[in-house]
Order: sequence, then C-alpha cells, then structure tokens
Amino acid sequence: MAPFVTRARALFAAIACCRCLSGSAETSVAIVGERWHINGGITNPNSPAAGLLPNARMIQGVFDDTNESTRSNWAYPDTHVWDPERNTDEFVGNMSSWRNAGLLSFTVGLQGGSPHCYGNFGWHVSAFDSKGNLDSNWADRLQRIIRRADELGMVVIVQYFYGYQFGRVFGNNDPTVVNNAIRAATTFLINLNANNVIIDVYNEHCTASEAALVSLVHNISEAAGHRLMTSTSCGGGRLPSPEVVTAADFILIHGNGQTPEKITELIGSVRAMPEFQRHPKPIVFNEDDHGNFTAPASNLNSAVASNASWGFLCCCDGTVQGDYRTGYQCPPVDWRFEGQCLSGPKGLPMPHGSKPDWEAALKRVTTPDEL
Repeated sequence: MAPFVTRARALFAAIACCRCLSGSAETSVAIVGERWHINGGITNPNSPAAGLLPNARMIQGVFDDTNESTRSNWAYPDTHVWDPERNTDEFVGNMSSWRNAGLLSFTVGLQGGSPHCYGNFGWHVSAFDSKGNLDSNWADRLQRIIRRADELGMVVIVQYFYGYQFGRVFGNNDPTVVNNAIRAATTFLINLNANNVIIDVYNEHCTASEAALVSLVHNISEAAGHRLMTSTSCGGGRLPSPEVVTAADFILIHGNGQTPEKITELIGSVRAMPEFQRHPKPIVFNEDDHGNFTAPASNLNSAVASNASWGFLCCCDGTVQGDYRTGYQCPPVDWRFEGQCLSGPKGLPMPHGSKPDWEAALKRVTTPDEL
C-alpha cells in the first residue's frame, strides 16, 4: 500500500519534497473584478479572451487506481502495464505545447474523474484514504505538475473531490474525515509556496454544504498566511447556490449538455443573482464536452462573447478506452494535440471537435487583434 501523508506530517512532507519552489515562484494569479490577471497583467491582452482563463479538464494528470481487479484496464499498449508516473511525466512533457496554443489553465483531480468519461465501475481512484490522509505519491505527482505550470506561466485548478470516489472513500460522509482531507490537501498546497494554484473543492456540487467547504479552505490557508482562491463547480446547466456565489472567489459551472444559447443564458443568470451583483467575480466553465469549434455558434464562442472563461472536456468512452489516442480522460491518455474527442455519455463523435480543432480554436481566441 502506498504511504500516506497524515495531517501532522503534511507540512514537513510539503517542505521536504517542494523546497525547489520555495521563494522562487514565477507565476502569480490574481482576480481584478471579473478579470483574471497573471503576474500583474491582464490575461490575453487585446484578444477575444482578454481577461479570461482558457482552460481544459485534464483531470487524470495524477491518476492512479488501487483496485487490482480494474487497474489493468489502464495498461499502456506498448508495455501492457499501467504506470501512474509515466502518465504524469507525459502530462508534464506536453504542457509547453498547450501553453504555446494559448491554454492558460487546466483542472487536475485528487480523486480523478470517470476514466470512461461518464459512468464508474468499481475502480478506486483517490489521493485520500478513509481517514482523510493524503497519499504522498499523489502529492509528488501533483507537485511536479504545479512546478512545471509555474515555469510556463500557467494556472492549476486542483479539484479535491469527485462524487463517485468521495462515496467510496469517505462512506457515510463523516464531516471530521472530510475536513481532515481538506486540511491535508490545503496544507500541502500552501506549503508549496506557489501562487499559481486555485481550488475546485468538489466537482459538480455547488450547494450551501459545499460553500462551507470553500470557507474551510479559506480559513485554513488564511491562517497559514497564503490564501488560496477557491470555488466549487456546478454540473451542466446548474446554477450555484447563493451561499456558493457569496463564498467563492470565482464561479465554476459546467457546460455539458448545453447549447450555445443556453451557455449565454447561464452566464446571464449568474450575473443576475443579487449575491453576484454585490460582489462580481470571474465566471469560469471548467468542463464542457461540446466542441464544434469551426461553427459560428459554439459553446466556446458563446462563453467568450459573454466574458466568461471556457474549458474543454475532450471526452472518450469505454469503447475507445485503451486506444491511447481518444480524449483526455480515459487512461492511458495521449496528452498531445492528436486524436479525436467524443461527446456525452453515449460517446458520440464530436463534429469539428478533435484535439487539433481545439488547438486551432485556442489560438484563434487568444491571438491579439483576431476576431
């Protein structure tokens, strides 16, 4: 069994394995009104995505499965073995190409996401154990990603919890255990001394209960003198609760299953909330599995036109899982800008939504003075 970092050890483990980041952070993310700034300047100046945070769901960047009966599902075709370290190494090796295309941010998860994109079937994917301790191997892989993102001027959205794994690991949702996990992950992150990390505390959970988790991250990180900007994401088409809008530093919503018109409507509905009007903040889609990037009307275009950041979920399903090409969510993942993306729970081919199509769309919206 992999070693775990307890709450008491989290501070020392973070300092020991990440001393290379201490005092040398190169990338600092900030919010000014509804706009994102990096290193003191607005993102993507003079482009359609000015002030926005183009991003992607790269949730499996630190993935591992400790269920021996399902672990072999993720074997690489050349070695016939699953290797979580190779997965993260290849992730890190491709980050510069994403940045060169205009990608500024991505979401990685401490409990992953469905490795079939939709649906879960017994795998055990979690950086946390049943007591809320943080696995040191997961932490090390995440540290490598954050370090490289810092060098490249990129922002890492760290997702703490994913519903299926949350239930498997934490069982009866004991608040003490959940709080232990939040404290362990947050302590680890603040001791990296990196300023390019923001938090999505719970994938597709955005009620008053999750607003309390957002506040807990704030309380822990503020007490340590390194406040982490934090939110919690809503599922496709859902609006955050008033409590989330109040507590969060930015708004996270998903665009899965939505039309371009609905994306515009969702953004308008968030901005109409009294809590938002009192304290405007950035709106970010950090998951949307609909591309159609060459069409005049697309979810990407609707979000950008409404001054909201948009994030692509390049999907896959169980029928193509293992081909080491399709999507960014089915391990083993080919992290290059090569291959197809599928859409929705039925794994439908996405028109004009391949990885190269997405690369071209990123360049289009982030290039200065391009309409």
